[in-house]
Amino acid sequence: MWRTLPLLTALAGALWAESLPLDPAALAARAATAYRNGHLREARQLYEQALTQQPRFAPALSGLARLDQAEHQRPAAERRWAQAYQANPNDPEIVREYASAAADPTLEATLLQRLIRLPSTPSETRLYAQWRITLHQKLGGRIINQLRSAYQPYRLRMPLAQTDQWRPHGWSLRVSFNGHRPLRLLLDTGARGILLSTRLAATLGLEPLSDALVGGFGEGQRQTATSLLAARVTIDDQLELGNVIVEAAPQRFVQGIDGLISPALFSHFLITCHGRKKQLELTPFPGHQGHEGASDRPWASHQPPALAAGFTPYRRLGHLLLLEDGNEKQFVLDSGAGYSIVHETLPSLNARTVALQGASGNLLANRPEMPAHFTLPGLDSWTPEVVAMNLTPVSEAFGVRLSGFLGFPIWKNRELTLDPRNGSYRIR
Repeated sequence: MWRTLPLLTALAGALWAESLPLDPAALAARAATAYRNGHLREARQLYEQALTQQPRFAPALSGLARLDQAEHQRPAAERRWAQAYQANPNDPEIVREYASAAADPTLEATLLQRLIRLPSTPSETRLYAQWRITLHQKLGGRIINQLRSAYQPYRLRMPLAQTDQWRPHGWSLRVSFNGHRPLRLLLDTGARGILLSTRLAATLGLEPLSDALVGGFGEGQRQTATSLLAARVTIDDQLELGNVIVEAAPQRFVQGIDGLISPALFSHFLITCHGRKKQLELTPFPGHQGHEGASDRPWASHQPPALAAGFTPYRRLGHLLLLEDGNEKQFVLDSGAGYSIVHETLPSLNARTVALQGASGNLLANRPEMPAHFTLPGLDSWTPEVVAMNLTPVSEAFGVRLSGFLGFPIWKNRELTLDPRNGSYRIR
């Protein structure tokens, strides 16, 4: 009996310790773990609990700011980043995120200059800061992605992009730069803007702006790119935008595709992809004029309106759009992916290997024989067009556990609507 007394004492001590209230640092650490695991509501609760104990606790303020930002709460995100910065002005991550949330360009420039001067700023973050500063200087106040054609409904043709095996890879749009011959760009919700190959971009008469970094799936690392400015971009001979930023990188795309284009360029409108009709429908918002431009940071400046009936919120993780299923699993909406992707740490024994082409190079994935089942609001789908791979490196890069990517095969026969004002979607 006496031998068991130390064990019982230790167990009682552990139970007593667990019953004690956690301090702000412990709560914030738990919240950060919940965030990384994709349990975002739990993360919010824990961060808020930490702030009730210490209202100026920088890790909790920055954690909540990050969640506000992902959930399109623009003023709340900027306010919390400002509070986190006041609490810890020497944290490079806080300074960078506060700069990215700042609606005032002068404040953003001031914060970016501080970010460059901080000795603890990582080299890649310093490059980002210099890119933003140079970008603002070269733009000289010009409005990015400004609508030049009428603010009216548009129905743009969206033909299928075929691979060399005549397998549909996604939807494409005919896009002309500065009056040159139209190019075929893949409509890619996983892209952050327009991406072209360096060789092709050199033929379009684009204005050089600054160096940048691009990255994505593939075996390579993030690679240096060049930010360029197109004075005029015309889509399907109808919609015209002015002052559009184009990124050029030493890039190869699937056969028949000249580059990528993100729907973020159309954030002046309600965006509907009619899969069966192969048509992109853009609907003006009531009460808007369409002259303000579509920001390169679409969450940065305004309070979102309430959700419309039938719409479900999505979260924004950098430039990625996250859809959450009923089990709190986070899926990336990726219309430019030829397959859907599910997370799998070990390949199935009956899987066969397939080669995928990503933004950072080629990589191998496993094609399971069994179809995958996806369940989201408005979507209950089995699809055989799926591959499995270990998504842990991608999750670590973005800071949230990703369960998969919802690729083009899921969307090709459906109607997908995105409301960029409040970050919501509807599937029919």
